[in-house]
Amino acid sequence: MEVIDSVKNKDGIFINTECFREEANHFLKYGRYCDDEVGTYAYLEYWEEQERRLIDGYETGGARITGEHYGYLNFSNIKLSKNKQSLRDFNPRINSTTNARKKVRDFPLFFDGDYNYFHILDIARFGTTKEELKKLQLMVTPLYLDGGRHVVLGKARRKGYSYKAGYVLAHRYKTEADSISVVAAYDWKYLIQADGTMTMAKNCVDFFNEHTGFVRSKLINTKKEQKDGFVEEIAGVNVEKGYKSQIISISCGENPDAIRGKDGTIIYLEEAGKFPNLIQTVNSTSPTLEDGIYTTGMMVIFGTGGGKDTNWEDFEEIFYTPNAYKMLPIENIWDENSEGQNCGYFHPDYISKVGFVDKYGNSLKSEAKTHQEAIRTELSKTSKDALALIANKMEYPFCPREAFSRSSNNIFPTEDLEEHRNYLISSDNFEGVNGKIRRDREGHLNFLLKMDALPILRFPHKDMTTLEGCIVKYEEPYRVANKVPDNLHIICHDPYHFDKSIGDVSLGAAYVIRRNNNLGIRGNVIVASYIGKPDSQDEYNKNLFLLAQYYNAKIGFENDRGNVIGFCKVARAKGVDLFKYLETEFELGWNDKMNNNLSRGYGMSMGGGKDNKKILEGDIFIRDWLNEERSITEDGLIIKNLHTIKDIALLEELIKYRASGNFDRVSALRIGMYHLRELLYNNVKESNANKDSSKKKFFNSKLFAS
Repeated sequence: MEVIDSVKNKDGIFINTECFREEANHFLKYGRYCDDEVGTYAYLEYWEEQERRLIDGYETGGARITGEHYGYLNFSNIKLSKNKQSLRDFNPRINSTTNARKKVRDFPLFFDGDYNYFHILDIARFGTTKEELKKLQLMVTPLYLDGGRHVVLGKARRKGYSYKAGYVLAHRYKTEADSISVVAAYDWKYLIQADGTMTMAKNCVDFFNEHTGFVRSKLINTKKEQKDGFVEEIAGVNVEKGYKSQIISISCGENPDAIRGKDGTIIYLEEAGKFPNLIQTVNSTSPTLEDGIYTTGMMVIFGTGGGKDTNWEDFEEIFYTPNAYKMLPIENIWDENSEGQNCGYFHPDYISKVGFVDKYGNSLKSEAKTHQEAIRTELSKTSKDALALIANKMEYPFCPREAFSRSSNNIFPTEDLEEHRNYLISSDNFEGVNGKIRRDREGHLNFLLKMDALPILRFPHKDMTTLEGCIVKYEEPYRVANKVPDNLHIICHDPYHFDKSIGDVSLGAAYVIRRNNNLGIRGNVIVASYIGKPDSQDEYNKNLFLLAQYYNAKIGFENDRGNVIGFCKVARAKGVDLFKYLETEFELGWNDKMNNNLSRGYGMSMGGGKDNKKILEGDIFIRDWLNEERSITEDGLIIKNLHTIKDIALLEELIKYRASGNFDRVSALRIGMYHLRELLYNNVKESNANKDSSKKKFFNSKLFAS
């Protein structure tokens, strides 16, 4: 074999990478791997060396690839688009300058993106040192180099990850006796169709058996399962013997616990963006891969943006909170304003994009970006589908936020909201003061800072240990002569249906909004919140009304559910009037098409139904409120109402919002938008009535008497 001085130049750019594919190139040239006769010492020695490389990896020229990457490059037969000449061989009439290609079976090329990915798998499983990590130039968070972790991966389309997953499954099957390799998806079609991951794994196993020295008989050979071994009769009983490694495919569509009990060496969860019960599946599967404090197997979750019927919430939750699920945390170098934040591993469109990779496998990032940006520009100019650009970004993203975009049912300014959310997190400028409001013996209300009070800062809030929540104060009530002025604040509230014991996922959500005013303080800003679900609705309502008294605010609320009015009735029976803190029932007199008065006395009915006009119009009100411009900085940055929001979970809800689903904070804010319009309309109506009254008095004066 040729000795390579270096595989990377002084700038860290790959050169001479064909040295990693010598076995594949030999096979392509001669139709075999080993020139020695089967069974000879030289033949056995050759395959022992190949087995060592498959397990330990291969190092040459000062660079090392992992064993799985080595095997993928040399023993994995995949479909590749070949060059123009091969297409002309297929059809001589083809123009030699065409961009068309023909896909044929071949060995994978070396790509820098694959080099990184296989090292990520290796680090997650076995760990590494800070010195080795520095050589690899991978942004793995240094605190988590101990191994025994899983991997969550977001990616652009057409990066060959099903091929890579299929090979890794076959690799473990061929190199680890008694191993169980599992590939699971929500739907069978991602597993056993011609391009399914299980089908690709089976193809790799068959290729090993046909062309290499790793030939073993099979106990099971179906499209859903492979098992190595043989049956031997002992004392009249058939006994399974041999390697007994397995590859199993499983659909979790009807049963998220389907993988439970499988003592997997590696478990792939395919098409995570179309896996609505992903978190439930992960939580039920994780114990299978653990033995006490030790991790005995690895889970790899991956998926691509775009397409129909996507269910992003679970995948996105795991991707952006990797440590919570024992995934390998990676520094988020892709999203703007995400310095110091962790996420899963991400493979952007401009890395290893076919057509923009040099002959050594280095990604031509700038050229690939320019190419895709031109497509985006053309879509924005010519497409009649307003969502086409978003869909394109989801499928061919430059960063995770583009991959997790929402292509429908969200009229909110998601890009601005994401940028603001990232800024708050990176600047650590999103937390208010957490605590409770209590009345002292003299009757004064005080806000008590509580260090153990836990606001609910996550959306969705699945698997949180407590949903009690707390009041979060972003700004003190503005006072004049030690009194909070009337009508300066409002509270918008979305009640929840049931007590905590029922198991409903809804939260109570309330926001205090300071209105526009002539007091010289900024309005249209959320100054406090109360999000939670304590042990009873009475406890929630008690805190809600203390919040109303503290800010001297009236509560506008959705009166279709909850027990706000009932709570006030009980208080009145005890001699306490809380009704004065409720806003009277919204009349919506400013909109003739909406009849809201259901004679409930207070709050607002949102009604129900798929095409609920109140919800649709309320969402438009929220959008307009978020986009309302407040000021312009010296640098020309436009400050909008959305930039005043400090509630991370509210921003997350707005970003992930869709017409169906449980979005309590958005529902509360929607009530607030109606509340503000109701007050404005009533003020205008009262002002006009006063003018008419003045006119009547003037014309009824003695000056006009007959």
